[in-house]
Amino acid sequence: MALNQRQIQTKALMLCGRWLRVSRRGIALGSGCGCNFDVAIESGQLDELLLDHYIDLFSHRPNLSKWLNSHADKTRSSRVDRLLQDLVEGTSRLPLDDSNDFMSALEVSISSIEEYHV
Repeated sequence: MALNQRQIQTKALMLCGRWLRVSRRGIALGSGCGCNFDVAIESGQLDELLLDHYIDLFSHRPNLSKWLNSHADKTRSSRVDRLLQDLVEGTSRLPLDDSNDFMSALEVSISSIEEYHV
């Protein structure tokens, strides 16, 4: 099902709230998970790990890859919440399908973190 711009913005806003909760506070460290996210969360490197993952995951999607890499090139904007903010504000210039696919992948990551670390 294709989403329209308003639906993309709403989904991005909701994901941003979930992301801020799991990445900045409310994390149960040492939960016994084998993912090694505990150290990344504690040191503030989770954003960079996920951004690198998505750059690799979507390397075959030119528009999405370019957008992700543009955020990775700017140190101050490489945080996942800034990617979502770009989608919320409608300034990403990404096709809607690319925006939705990125957010679907991010939602899987957030759900996994919530399940094992929150």
